[in-house]
This record gives sequence, structure tokens and C-alpha cells, in this order.
Amino acid sequence: MKPSSGPAITVGMATAYALAVLHVLPRLYFYPRVGLWSWSAVAIEPSISWYGYVGWALVGGLAARWISRFVPWRTPWRLALIVPLLVLAGLFWAQHAWFGL
Repeated sequence: MKPSSGPAITVGMATAYALAVLHVLPRLYFYPRVGLWSWSAVAIEPSISWYGYVGWALVGGLAARWISRFVPWRTPWRLALIVPLLVLAGLFWAQHAWFGL
């Protein structure tokens, strides 16, 4: 039975999401009124940047899945539980001003 690459995908998605939220990766915006995706802000149009964060997370998961096929070791499930928790704690700390702390 072939081992699962699920833990690697989880780690890749959590890492890419954190990098997108912290603006290490290029920002990706969606403009729902005009149905437009853009790498830059469009004047006078409200945008949804969270869709871009989720898109980067999907790219990170796919990249981790692809890389996991070529490495000889598999990502343990415990790491797939710990990394997202650490990412959430780190994002909370980085964005704590939004929570009024």
C-alpha cells in the first residue's frame, strides 16, 4: 500500500497560506462586480483578497504533493497537525492589532 501524501499537502497549504497573508507572495485580488482577477489594485473597485490567499494555499498544496512524490521520506501526520496550529498562532500574533490586543 502506497503511503498517503495528505500530510505533505496540509503542510504545503498551511505554509503557502501564511506566506500569502503575510504578503511574502504576490497579492492576488478578485473583483466580484466586474469578475476580474488581478495582481494589482484596481481604483474604485472593492476587492476580495482572501480568495487570493486560498488560491496560494491550493498552489502550495499542489506543489507539496508534487515534491512529496520525489523525496524518499514521507511527512508524518503529527507534522500535519502541528504546522497548521503553529501557522494559526503565528498569524494571530502577526495580526493581533486586528483583534484589539
